[in-house]
Amino acid sequence: MTRISGKIETGQGVGAGFTRTDWALGVFRDAYGIDPFPGTLNVRADPASVAAWQSAAAQGQLFKAPDPSWCDARCLRAKILHQTHFAAVVIVVPMVESYPQDQIELVAGMNLREWLEALDGDSVTLDLEF
Repeated sequence: MTRISGKIETGQGVGAGFTRTDWALGVFRDAYGIDPFPGTLNVRADPASVAAWQSAAAQGQLFKAPDPSWCDARCLRAKILHQTHFAAVVIVVPMVESYPQDQIELVAGMNLREWLEALDGDSVTLDLEF
């Protein structure tokens, strides 16, 4: 298991559309047994965690996009810990060359931000499983 620390931040708003595509829904349901909340929770890895995050992300399960205009993605299971709350999540790593090396996208069957009662800038810990 690898432990990563980071801070929650607001994303660009594209996660909601991605998590509702037939392809993504199929991946999350078939491979991970979740019906994803429409959207992701974005975490920016702390500078000391970036190398460990990149190493772990490269080991995630690869899912090939069915449409060549879409990007492939790697996914891995994790647990997010925030204050006294924790939740099982799936991390999605878009296979896009320009994707920020320290950005982490979390998917779950609920609105993680609300459930964790988290705000931008809050610190979280991620225990990654691969």
